[in-house]
Amino acid sequence: MLNALPNGLNLASTGALTGTPTAAGTFSGIVIRATNTDGASTLGTVDTSAFSITIAGAATTTTITAAAPPDPSTFGQPVTFTATVGPNAGAVEPTGTVTFMDGATVLGTGTLADAGGTATAMFTTAANQLGGGAHSITAVYAGDANFSGSTSTALPRNVNPAATTTTAMPIHNTIDTDARNRPMRRCSGEFSQ
Repeated sequence: MLNALPNGLNLASTGALTGTPTAAGTFSGIVIRATNTDGASTLGTVDTSAFSITIAGAATTTTITAAAPPDPSTFGQPVTFTATVGPNAGAVEPTGTVTFMDGATVLGTGTLADAGGTATAMFTTAANQLGGGAHSITAVYAGDANFSGSTSTALPRNVNPAATTTTAMPIHNTIDTDARNRPMRRCSGEFSQ
């Protein structure tokens, strides 16, 4: 072999490719030279061959692991969602961002960071971002140079309407008379919600 294989891979003298690559991608310009055990060329004048190796990103699983406050929340409350992406490839964790979705609507993104050996992202909604009713929240990981993307299963989220207060104000009745001295009723008052 004249050029190096991707880190983590080895080519045995038997021709077997072994090992675990440490990065995904396409690696080109790898040249193999075939010789006899005495070092002489086995292919005559053509004793080398160039090839490429494509290493796919490691598969991942994205999971929404927490939501605070617990379901259901109340309209106007911010909600924090936490997602994990794994598994790790040895000591290498997935990197990048996780996009949190409500159906087809993007809520926002969180950046993956190590939390006890697990790639974890968090996102907190704005106070009025989740309207009253039922929601279907997913976390979408786009992938990075070493890991493939994945989408979590949907997390049902219910948001109750905010509490309201209705106050009735007293109505004041006044009886007046018109120019002919006939009674007239005038009403005034306030109503607020």
